[in-house]
Amino acid sequence: FSTPVIEEEPKEKIPMIPIMKFNKSDELKILKTVCEEVKLFDSFLEGQANELLEAMRGNRCYGVAAPQIGYSIRMICLNAVPGKEPLIMVNPEILESSGRIKFEEMCLSFPGLAVKTKRKAVVKVRYRNLKGEINVYQSYDATEAVCIQHEINHLDGILLSDQGAMYRAK
Repeated sequence: FSTPVIEEEPKEKIPMIPIMKFNKSDELKILKTVCEEVKLFDSFLEGQANELLEAMRGNRCYGVAAPQIGYSIRMICLNAVPGKEPLIMVNPEILESSGRIKFEEMCLSFPGLAVKTKRKAVVKVRYRNLKGEINVYQSYDATEAVCIQHEINHLDGILLSDQGAMYRAK
């Protein structure tokens, strides 16, 4: 989910983690794959989570999913609410949703393109943290709800191009 986050320039340069793109057939195959549930919560998973966080920060976006950096595991990283710490969700699943919102979505895997979508305005998600502990989280606002749905779609191999007609973002 690539709506830019407005923040101060980082004091140190954040390394850029490459993002998988739709126009490269080997990368598209990874993006279209339904991701595996995480069963082992260890230092290797923490390393993958740190890469996800670096990718999100380096691209200055609201969220990123593990398959976008080449990992076919069910993990997302979100930072859609200004002033809140980024949130890593492992094995997220939407428990409840309500309301409807029309939204113009963009995606790091489809640079420069956008789609007008219809999403739920509020979502409640069950997920595990990096220690494997179960948590429940309700979206703060509609933007965060859209971001959560967008990133979970990535885990199910559902891309922005599957959501509607794409067009050049303004």
